[in-house]
Amino acid sequence: AQVMLEVLPDSLEGYFDPDQIDQALSILTHNAISHFDREQEQLRINYRFTRQDDAMLLECIDNGPGITENEARQIFEPFFTTRHSGTGLGLYIARELVESNKAQITYTPMQPNGSNFKMFFADQNSQETTA
Repeated sequence: AQVMLEVLPDSLEGYFDPDQIDQALSILTHNAISHFDREQEQLRINYRFTRQDDAMLLECIDNGPGITENEARQIFEPFFTTRHSGTGLGLYIARELVESNKAQITYTPMQPNGSNFKMFFADQNSQETTA
């Protein structure tokens, strides 16, 4: 497998619990590996940090088989799985971790195949609470 990391611009800042986001990325990476349907050395995973409007965007993009439109509607629901050995909790937990950091996670299919999980983190000002 090949893993790439892109940070554009290179001075990008984000505000989140690194342990929780690391755990969410671990879940996404594990799913990309376990659902890959070709030789493992053909797997490509790209983590891309960019700025979109007033939010930091973290994308986890892979070149796997992707997720069907019907399955994509349910992937963040607890106990939804397409595997006999899975618990169906991975993406549910990833979503909970991301949302606990006042962020959102979405799924977008890649063309012709692959997956793009996008995490949108609000800027620091909108995450601060007033005392």
